[in-house]
Amino acid sequence: KQLVDNGQDKIGTDLTIDLYTSHYDLEDHFVSIKTTDLLNLSNALWLFHADENGTGPVIDDPESDRVFQLLCKIQPPDVDEAEQKKREVRNPRPEDLKELRLVSRVWKPHEILNTGDRQDVLHNLVISHRFLETSREMCFCRQCDAPVPRNVAPKDQRFRTEKRLLQVYRADQGPKMEGKTPFMDLEGVVAGLPHTGPLLKSKEFTQMKFEFEDLQKASNQKGKTGDFDLLDLIEKGKRALDLVRNHPHYQFKDFIEYLIKTYTDRVKHKRYLHNLEEGTKEIKKVKSSYNTKVKAQLKILSGVVYRSSMVQIPQTLKNVATENGVKLRFLDVEKVKKKEDKKARDFVIGGELELRPSGTFSIYQLIAKKVVRRLNVPSKQYQNISMTFNLLENSDWEVITTHKERNKSHMLCNFVVTNTDLEKMKRAGKTEKREFNEGFVVMSCFSLLQLLARVRASDIRV
Repeated sequence: KQLVDNGQDKIGTDLTIDLYTSHYDLEDHFVSIKTTDLLNLSNALWLFHADENGTGPVIDDPESDRVFQLLCKIQPPDVDEAEQKKREVRNPRPEDLKELRLVSRVWKPHEILNTGDRQDVLHNLVISHRFLETSREMCFCRQCDAPVPRNVAPKDQRFRTEKRLLQVYRADQGPKMEGKTPFMDLEGVVAGLPHTGPLLKSKEFTQMKFEFEDLQKASNQKGKTGDFDLLDLIEKGKRALDLVRNHPHYQFKDFIEYLIKTYTDRVKHKRYLHNLEEGTKEIKKVKSSYNTKVKAQLKILSGVVYRSSMVQIPQTLKNVATENGVKLRFLDVEKVKKKEDKKARDFVIGGELELRPSGTFSIYQLIAKKVVRRLNVPSKQYQNISMTFNLLENSDWEVITTHKERNKSHMLCNFVVTNTDLEKMKRAGKTEKREFNEGFVVMSCFSLLQLLARVRASDIRV
């Protein structure tokens, strides 16, 4: 208890709070690292990218390891595959093979020195602090307490599917003996004994077993029917003690150290949760500030879209441009827009013509914008096909597919993207796709929403 009370480690709590507050940060963050530091970091990752025995990779399948893939791109082997196999034949011992693989990968001292003398410059790297936007599978590393994507986590956490929003407590199982965890079983027995009963005074495993047997006899003598759970618990403790005694290299002090560690781990996790509860106030404060900034930006962008659609320039900008003798090209566009509006009004007698947003794009344009992902027509016909998106009165979108060749055009098909469909697309992921017109075309939901938003913004009168 004194070990825990003497030091309050809030690193885990701070990392959890920073995880969420960083995603409400709209600023870009950079880190500057020298070339030599990057080379040494690459070497360190290669040297320590092995299991505890130093004989194999961190996971069984290195090809699925993101760190391993990055390291291979940073520093490929300095010899080809044939030469590497010859070296392995000449050095069959596992420790020699491991050293050969490292030698072929790491940067040599003279390479680092030469690089440092000639081009030891600073590299500005952008930190992706809002990584949850692209990496949903997240966990808390049990070695450093930091929240990380699962594809860079330790191998015992890498392939789990649970989503972790905060650190969870996992009890230390202690040393395994014959596939079992006797220390963990003994801890459960000690914790489950009645608090009103005699205290255990043993200082070795044999004495503890004698004490368990005495407790068992005393319980049998009482003859209480409610003591069956206690008898079963004691029997479990005796089996765990027999297993530990079969492994004499484990001493009683090891069990005491295990109890101390599990106790301190529980107290630390309790304090982590308590501090995290207080940290939620900071998260809510940052979230509120984020929402305020986003609303302000949306207001500015909405004004820009409105002014651009109406081809209007604030009078203040016009006055400043006139004072400085600057001719604004936007004024010429404004004149053209006024003429077009006058023609549109004159077209309908007795009122204004209601023009709804509409946009026509070729298939190649839609593919470039990543809207169309698959089209059920021969690719050689792509150049003759276009799609028109028309906004209907009920906020649905009509999509008309047209084929034009040799000055002749005909409609291939048409379908409607309802407003309900659009709401579902907004809740879908960025990689979600959807078929239309019985599989005639497959579109990306995210890219389609972006395209329709641009078409809608092209006409502010609707």
